[in-house]
Amino acid sequence: KELFQCQGTVEKKEFEIKSMKVEKDEWEQEAKNARKEIFRLKEDILEVKERSENHLEVEKQKIRQVEDLRTEVETELEERDAALNTLKNKLESKESRIYELET
Repeated sequence: KELFQCQGTVEKKEFEIKSMKVEKDEWEQEAKNARKEIFRLKEDILEVKERSENHLEVEKQKIRQVEDLRTEVETELEERDAALNTLKNKLESKESRIYELET
């Protein structure tokens, strides 16, 4: 009778051990899947970061181009201003001469 009880206890413990092994295998599989998902997410993050950095660099380039254009336009305006002032001075000088000749 004792042997039968021991055998039942052994079988019960063996079943518990098998159940624990199955559960352990499931947890290991879940951990493996989680590691794969984490790796995939890290790759996605790096890809998004790279795209963002590229986009930022493109935007910075556009800003530099606009600033260069602005500088170019300002320089051209200054040159035109100077040319206008030169013409204005010449005109005033000629008007002054004409006035002098008339009087």
